[in-house]
Amino acid sequence: MAAKNLFINFVNNALIHINKTPDGKEFANISIPCDQSKTGYGSFSVNMGQLLDATKRDGTPVDGYHSILLGKPDQKKKLSVATTKKGDKWKNIEVTVQEIADMFNNAREAYRTQAATAEQ
Repeated sequence: MAAKNLFINFVNNALIHINKTPDGKEFANISIPCDQSKTGYGSFSVNMGQLLDATKRDGTPVDGYHSILLGKPDQKKKLSVATTKKGDKWKNIEVTVQEIADMFNNAREAYRTQAATAEQ
């Protein structure tokens, strides 16, 4: 059975940065929490076609959020990570799409746990 494409859903627009190549083609740079980065965030690029409207179950768009089509779990991507706390020097590391999805989802779960603890 072929592996299904992975998505990260409900990514806040503050983590999505639209850029252009020198020839004018647009792409999206996505920031995600990353322990391997000195700033705590890494980033990777996707084509604009991989940037999808986040929607509720009834199909209603959710303002301020997008879903990201990542690809097959074992597909490799370059993740840019900061090598200084200032974030002025970067290096690329190779990770799988599954690792990117796990980084994002683990950070989201940690945030939910922290928020729930703070409410008590």
